[in-house]
Amino acid sequence: MDTVCVIDYGSRTFRAGYCYSFPSDEEPRVVTPCAVTEEPDPAPPNGLQQQHGDRAGSSAGASTSGQHTHSNCGQQKGRRVGGLIYPVHRGRLEHPEGLEVLLHSAFYELLGWEVDQEGSVVIAEPLFVSRRERELMAQLMFEHFNVNGLYFQDQATLALYALGMLSGMVIDIGHGKVDVSVVADGQVVYASARRLPFAGVDITRYVADLLASRGLTEGLDPLTLEEAAESLKEQAAVAAASGEEYARLSRSNGGGASSSGEKGGSANGEVQARPQASYTLPDGRTLTLDPHEGYQLAEVFLDPSILGFDGPGLAELAMEAATSSFDPVHKRAGHLSDILICGGGSLIPNLPERIVAEMRALAPTNVPEPTLLTMPEYLQGPHTCLHAAWIGGSVLARVLGHQGLLVNKGEYDEFGPASVHRKCA
Repeated sequence: MDTVCVIDYGSRTFRAGYCYSFPSDEEPRVVTPCAVTEEPDPAPPNGLQQQHGDRAGSSAGASTSGQHTHSNCGQQKGRRVGGLIYPVHRGRLEHPEGLEVLLHSAFYELLGWEVDQEGSVVIAEPLFVSRRERELMAQLMFEHFNVNGLYFQDQATLALYALGMLSGMVIDIGHGKVDVSVVADGQVVYASARRLPFAGVDITRYVADLLASRGLTEGLDPLTLEEAAESLKEQAAVAAASGEEYARLSRSNGGGASSSGEKGGSANGEVQARPQASYTLPDGRTLTLDPHEGYQLAEVFLDPSILGFDGPGLAELAMEAATSSFDPVHKRAGHLSDILICGGGSLIPNLPERIVAEMRALAPTNVPEPTLLTMPEYLQGPHTCLHAAWIGGSVLARVLGHQGLLVNKGEYDEFGPASVHRKCA
């Protein structure tokens, strides 16, 4: 069996790494911003030009892990910030050429692929990916990168695979999207799937607006401002113990949340404001967020009106997804007893516990009590929640490779890009 590379791409981060029969990478080797620039590319190596034809030039300028890559990307879509293009926006691939650059860098520069000696690939797909987008990825993999085999699986199911589970509810709080998925026997129940109309990137913009309202952003370019706001958000955000506690803290701080050091009790212990968040700009200025403002950044997931959005919060949305898949025979509502919260937002202190506590308050009496899954001892790394889909993809890749379930080159040549739908759910 050849080596299998697992790819997990999102609105902010691109992950890639190998899966072997044994041993396997415990975390992805490549973790890099999912962003490219529009700078011209240098000429590709001769061997690559012969292998990939005229399109190779758009990939040859990719940089190493942790740095932004370069691409002559033309006029395609994609979120743009300060000259950077993010190929994936809110779970949708809007700039295929940009993702192609990242894939080339991962395969040939960081993972050691060689032309004519490519391996197989398992791709962790965002929720609600269209058939056309999947076929486009298949065409890119087989025709541009000449992979031996290919498989697609949604990120929610893979996140549960990482825990050795086939069923449960997955709440993925990402940078570009927040998805709620009910997974039953290894398949997403799409009729119950839900998505919030905002995500981490919107909270970053909210922080940037706070800074701008104080006159602190004068002279900053958009990219520097976004990096500063993102850093402040990650340092300050913390969830209050309850909605009532948040309201009390807001009143005591004149619309903020809590003064530094003020505490609120919860079933999981006391919740304390984090230290003052700060970010030093290249010109030496320091931007700060007060500790009490961190509560507001987390509360937006439970109360979208803070950001100006109408509609239910995350706890209500999750209960809506669960009850819409209620099984009256087995009295099983959306696998509420197995709730996995992953993604970057899951790292906000007390937010997963707060979401589940709010769900318990909303749950009807005839359904199981919502219960938060905890990571097993062998998955206690600091980045496990961030890499859950990739880890699950690594688990799946071992099974697929041994059982011959990957879509192979012969099947692609016979049936075209639509061949991936024959094996991939």
